[in-house]
Amino acid sequence: MHQPTHLILGARHFQGKIPFRSHFGNLFTRCVFAALVGGGFAFTENILKGKPIQVFNHGRMQRDFTFVDDIIDGVSRLIAADLPGACEVFNIGHNSPEDLLHFIALLEKELGKEAHKHLLPMQPGDVPATYADITRLNQAVGFKPTTPIAVGIPRFVEWYLA
Repeated sequence: MHQPTHLILGARHFQGKIPFRSHFGNLFTRCVFAALVGGGFAFTENILKGKPIQVFNHGRMQRDFTFVDDIIDGVSRLIAADLPGACEVFNIGHNSPEDLLHFIALLEKELGKEAHKHLLPMQPGDVPATYADITRLNQAVGFKPTTPIAVGIPRFVEWYLA
């Protein structure tokens, strides 16, 4: 019987957010950073500069925003786990979709500035709601995210402005 020589773990991050740091060195840091740039960073930068933010589907969107500490916890648990099999893919997320307009409102509150929202129709190929089903991850390594969006956004803004 063939015995694998490498354990390969794949983890998909769902709308990761905030403060960017790593316990695993440069490579992991760059991977996590790449997952973060999309939402929170672009909105924050544009709000602070007084530039409009693009809000698709006229704001009727839900996303699974996940604090980076929770992502790191999930990845750490996977690295430390003695999982059977040679290849596994797990979703890492908060498992709880949040309204995009609520996310933006929390950013506005913490930044002390109102966003200039450019409300647009749904982008082709996009979906109104996404979230990570973390059932398998929880069963495999006991992962449960611990940072709600109302805690993560203030921590992000504090870090971003520092």
